[in-house]
Amino acid sequence: MCDICGRGSCCESFHSLEEQQRYEKVIEAFDRARELRQQVRDEIDEEAREIEAAERRVEHEAEMRADAFGD
Repeated sequence: MCDICGRGSCCESFHSLEEQQRYEKVIEAFDRARELRQQVRDEIDEEAREIEAAERRVEHEAEMRADAFGD
């Protein structure tokens, strides 16, 4: 998607250098926002993996206790 006009079938280089320069700071802000969104997604994914691993450990420990006590 073009950060200048918003069209999906466009890109910055299709616009004049004047437009590119005019929108330079906006494009930088869009790029930074994309990076921040990806960082947040990565953090959420990591937290989800940690929770899943903890749940598997709890289930495994419960199974081990059940086996040890014959339940």
